Amino acid sequence: MKPLIKKKSQHYTLAYSIQYMVLLHLHLDIYCITRFWPLQGSVFFLSARYKISSLHVPEDLAENPKDLTKRAVALVELAADTWIVTGRRPIPIMMAAIYLAWQSLKPTKQRLKFSLDKFCQIAKVNKHRPAMKRIAEMKGVLCKLGKEIPWVSEAVTADNIVLHVADVLQHRYTLLKRAQRSHEKALLDNCEVSCGDSQTEDGGAPSQISDFVNETSNSSSVEQCEPHSEQGNGCDNTCTVSDPHGDSQKSQGPASNWGKRVLFAPPCVVNAKRRRAEQPELKDVTGDEEISDSEIDSYIRTPKEARDFALNQKMLSVLKSQKS
Repeated sequence: MKPLIKKKSQHYTLAYSIQYMVLLHLHLDIYCITRFWPLQGSVFFLSARYKISSLHVPEDLAENPKDLTKRAVALVELAADTWIVTGRRPIPIMMAAIYLAWQSLKPTKQRLKFSLDKFCQIAKVNKHRPAMKRIAEMKGVLCKLGKEIPWVSEAVTADNIVLHVADVLQHRYTLLKRAQRSHEKALLDNCEVSCGDSQTEDGGAPSQISDFVNETSNSSSVEQCEPHSEQGNGCDNTCTVSDPHGDSQKSQGPASNWGKRVLFAPPCVVNAKRRRAEQPELKDVTGDEEISDSEIDSYIRTPKEARDFALNQKMLSVLKSQKS
């Protein structure tokens, strides 16, 4: 079975190479290619434009295009499983994946010191500004999963997560489940502490805790995004983003954004824009409206206010006469 798989991958690589040469002659835009090509083909086409082989850069910085494409595809798939790809342009995401793949394949000090600007310079490609944000988001996801690796004793940060990218990608589905369970457990512990202090007379705190955990579980993207799962049509639920709170979300206001509580959520939910409060419709003013006594009192000056106003008017008239 292994020779068949190897032969099949060789056919795919050959096919992508032929398509790449055809697309170069057609002078098609990269945005058109990423729109209609599959993920692996798009990353292959984009990575082929990076001049980082041994023919273009020193051996310490050179990387095999096949290994680079394979690692970049795995990073993009992980980004898709954690909602980073949702609603984003594909080119910056692929650039971020290729940059992190290049660093993680040989995480030497020299490569780790290379910023995205220097990497684009040696690869002879134009830098896309959103790629910096996508790199930070991917590192954030990798850090959340890297903390769940049992054999990693050191603290996992954005500075050293590149060293553990291979382990994260190899065990990503298991780490996604572990990270989600740890996150839900932490939320449950925090909710028990906060609800225990303000427990109502009817004993509503336990029900609030269970409802809170259920909402968090329903909003999770880990179980829904994992392929070959045992949940049946779980992957179909990732296409729609619904608010688990229903009508109560409107009354709670923007502070109750459920995307802040789940481990992974779509960017449009995590960075939700505040909706403008609906202004009440202005009624037609006819002049026959009743005026309350308190409003009338606000228009009437007190004796002291009348004296001060008269004094100010007198001083203004004196100043005007002096200027003239």
